Amino acid sequence: MGSIIPFPARPAAPPPAEAHPVRLEAQHWEHQYGRDAYSAFLLKHGRRPDPGQAEVLGKVVGRRVKASDGLRYPKINQTVRPNDDRKKWEKIKLLHKAMNQFDPERPKSAPSARPPPHPPL
Repeated sequence: MGSIIPFPARPAAPPPAEAHPVRLEAQHWEHQYGRDAYSAFLLKHGRRPDPGQAEVLGKVVGRRVKASDGLRYPKINQTVRPNDDRKKWEKIKLLHKAMNQFDPERPKSAPSARPPPHPPL
């Protein structure tokens, strides 16, 4: 028995992603939105965040995230919703301004939502 060399125990392989629905959720989130604080939390802790943690994570990543109680946080309230609309319209105005600036044939006013009708063939 003096000639047997003991080898250290091999670390256990991590379980497949199918065994952990939270891992699948994290992978889906990363695929859709990129790696951020929420997906890192899911992968590191292997669970969804508590509602308080989800509130903070949602504000950090700028999206609503699912908490351990199954609800999405941060909650949308009347103070959040108008700000989102205002930001959206500011971005649209900037886009129209940029489009008008580089196209001399486009009128200087914002384009209508519908394209002009095509002449009949």
